[in-house]
Amino acid sequence: MGSDQNFAKSLLTHAAAASASTLFQSVDQINNSAIPTKVNGDRQDVAPGGVWVGDIKYKDLNGDNKIDEKDITNIGNPWPKATFGFTNTFTYMGFDLNILLTASYGNDIYNFLRFSNTNPNNINLGRNLMAETFNYARVEGSGSETHLTNPGTDIPRIVTPDVNGNGLRFTDKFVEDGSYIRIKNITLGYSIPKTLIGKQNVIQGVRLAVGVQNLYTFTKYKGYDPEVGAYVGRDSQSTNQSIGVDFGRYPMTPVYTFNLAVDF
Repeated sequence: MGSDQNFAKSLLTHAAAASASTLFQSVDQINNSAIPTKVNGDRQDVAPGGVWVGDIKYKDLNGDNKIDEKDITNIGNPWPKATFGFTNTFTYMGFDLNILLTASYGNDIYNFLRFSNTNPNNINLGRNLMAETFNYARVEGSGSETHLTNPGTDIPRIVTPDVNGNGLRFTDKFVEDGSYIRIKNITLGYSIPKTLIGKQNVIQGVRLAVGVQNLYTFTKYKGYDPEVGAYVGRDSQSTNQSIGVDFGRYPMTPVYTFNLAVDF
C-alpha cells in the first residue's frame, strides 16, 4: 500500500482497507469467515503462523468469502459539513468581555497515532505504546481448542510475520468524529473610571485585563487535538499533504496573559 504518508494522503477521501469488526475467538470461526488471501488468490493458511485466533476479523464487503483489494472502501471524510466562528465584545460599567469561539462539524479524523501505538508488535521497535495495548489478545491452547484468555479485548495478538495484516490494514476502528467547539480566546478587561484617577493631567486612563488562548475544546475525539489540519512534516509537499490524519502533532497550548495599559 506504499508508505504511511502516501496512504494517509488518500485515506479518508479515496481507498482504504476493509472495515474491522472484532477478533477471531476460535479456529471454527476463522474457518467459517472470510480471511485475507495469498498472492495466488487462495485463502491464507489457518495456523499460528498464518491467520489465527486473536487476529482481526475483517468485513467481507463483496461477499466472496475473501479479504482482498475488492473489499477496499471509503471509511471517512475529512471535510467538515460546516465550520463556525463567533466573536463578540460585551461591556458593562467599565468591564468588557471579548470571546472568540471556533467550531467544526461533521468531519472525520483518522487517529493514526492510536493505530500505531496500540499495535503490540511495535514493542519490537522500542516505541512508547498506549496502556490499553498491554491487553493484547492472549492465545491459549492448541489446534481446535485454541482460544483467548481475554476474549473481550480488541487489541490483536503479538505475531510475526503479520500475515493477517493486523498492524498493516487501515480500518474504520480508528476513524473518529472530529467535530469540536473551541474557546479560542477570552479576555476580561476593566477600565478604571477617570473619577478614580483624579484631576492630575499625567495619566489619562488605566485598563487592566486578563486573558487566555485555547482555553478548552469540547469534543469526543480521543486524540490530543481535533484541529489536525494538513500534514506539514517531513517530505510534505503542496501536492502531497495528508488531510484529516492525526500523526500526533503537538496540541494547542493554553496561554494565559495579564495586561496593564496606561495612557499618558
